[in-house]
Amino acid sequence: MFLIKLYQGSGAAIASVVSETLVTIITFLYARKCLMIRIVKEELLKSSISCCFMGCVLLFVRTLEISSILLLFIEVILGTLIYFLLTLGLGHTFARELKRKIVRS
Repeated sequence: MFLIKLYQGSGAAIASVVSETLVTIITFLYARKCLMIRIVKEELLKSSISCCFMGCVLLFVRTLEISSILLLFIEVILGTLIYFLLTLGLGHTFARELKRKIVRS
């Protein structure tokens, strides 16, 4: 509540992200006990590397002086392509399976 009073809209966004992250972690921990979920650390690392690189590129793209609608389309398309191609290049299992299904269609 103090974030909202202090930072208004930005504080509400931060509070929402923090609370959703905590709910996701708690849900995962509970589900892991019930369903015997196993985390593959290599896959998590590949996703994290792809995510960080994509984020850096998108931060650079935000510096371009173009209309906000065009910027939105560029960010969505570029972000999707960068993330997918990086995960595929790093050999992420999910990206390989997705590529195989797309090629088969």
